[in-house]
Amino acid sequence: MGELKREQISLIPVPKNVSGVDERIVIENHIVCDKEEWNDLINVFCKSFQKINDVEFTEGMGGIQIIFDEQLWQEEYRIEVDTEVKLYASSYEGASYGIATLLQLLDKDCTIPKLCIEDYPDKDYRGLMVDVARKWHPFGTLLHYVDLCFMLKIKYLHLHFSDDQSFTLPSAAFPKLSDEGKSYTKQEIKILWEYAKQRGIVLIPEIEMPGHAKILNKRYPEVFANQLTEGDYHKTITENGDAIGAESILCAGSEKTFSAVQTLLNEVMELFPETPYIHLGGDEANYHAWDACSVCQQYIKDHGLKNSKELYADFIRRITDYVLRCGKTPIVWEGFADEESHMISKDVVVISWENHYQNTYDLIKNGFKVINCAWQPLYVVGGIYENERYHFEDILDWNVYEWQHWWKESEAFLNPIRVQPTEQALGAQICVWGLTYEREIAKTVENLAALSERSWSVLRICDKYQFQDKAYKILDKIFLLIAEE
Repeated sequence: MGELKREQISLIPVPKNVSGVDERIVIENHIVCDKEEWNDLINVFCKSFQKINDVEFTEGMGGIQIIFDEQLWQEEYRIEVDTEVKLYASSYEGASYGIATLLQLLDKDCTIPKLCIEDYPDKDYRGLMVDVARKWHPFGTLLHYVDLCFMLKIKYLHLHFSDDQSFTLPSAAFPKLSDEGKSYTKQEIKILWEYAKQRGIVLIPEIEMPGHAKILNKRYPEVFANQLTEGDYHKTITENGDAIGAESILCAGSEKTFSAVQTLLNEVMELFPETPYIHLGGDEANYHAWDACSVCQQYIKDHGLKNSKELYADFIRRITDYVLRCGKTPIVWEGFADEESHMISKDVVVISWENHYQNTYDLIKNGFKVINCAWQPLYVVGGIYENERYHFEDILDWNVYEWQHWWKESEAFLNPIRVQPTEQALGAQICVWGLTYEREIAKTVENLAALSERSWSVLRICDKYQFQDKAYKILDKIFLLIAEE
């Protein structure tokens, strides 16, 4: 009987410390918890194990014990396997990571390696963003994404609920925003939140502003649209070559518009009362359109701003300050420039994705916390780029302090941007854009597994061959878990 080595076990992400012997034991199919507040994890484990293995677990002694241990860190867990399995944690979150580990480790016949695991994440922010605005995602698929995040220890599920194409949250104040059959109900959001909470997953809602807001202008032009005068203005050209006009941007100079945006945000916060974050969008805003908006030009004059570019930063300042006053942390996409950074609260978290509007090292220098969503290699996208998507090997070769981009306008094009290790880099996120669930899910599972590996442990542990060997078994279980009933 030899010593068990970490590389011998199939787990994603690979734990920090593994010890034991190369032996497997059989446990009884029972599970208990000594902390009543964690009993939801018993139900989560039993349902998940049955769906993966078609084997029933019931509450009782002799199999798995979930034990509260205040000596462990907030997100740490420890698993000891001898004659039975003992899972120790100091928080629900840590216990949920341990449950996910056991679902990966346990075979259908209830055998498990005789080992000890001590584990915790290096980075708090390990995320997945799914675009449900450009392409409608039926409600059940959102539950599948929660299960996927749970199995891979991805803490945050960021849902892009609005864009030019649609607004997929219910609104009592602006009911014409939502299309029947392509908008989630209050009851569905409540179910989704509870489902995620039981699995230790935090939901982050996003509604886009001031750009990517064509649906608001189209359905309520009297509230959100700009008052354009005669004249021309420059259009914003994206990395895809799309030209963004005035129809996609809100009127930042209108108090009616700003009040309406606050009302929408209040509704979002009522739907997600426990979320710590509200994502406000903020990217690809064609503020040049405000050059031809009489209302915006009057606001610029009245408030001593220099131009429409400063008006954009002023809008981001006002709306993020509002969210901060509501007790939430605002997140925005990288969109404001270095010279406007002083206008924005340093409590705002910035997703650095393009290194075009402002470089990551400037965001950090200016005092912001950042999340790495580098398009290359963390995007899963449709359209002309679908066949050029990045693979798990690309993500394994990347790290949370590195940004790359294929676009020539990005500073990270020829020379990847690398920053020194810092607590200001909160973590990283896979972003899935413009695809239906059926077209995106296989890519997302594979790439998210690699993102989990590289954000749970900043120092690389597996080469691509070792990772692939582990992934075969784990991803099979994940696909069984997220399969339609």
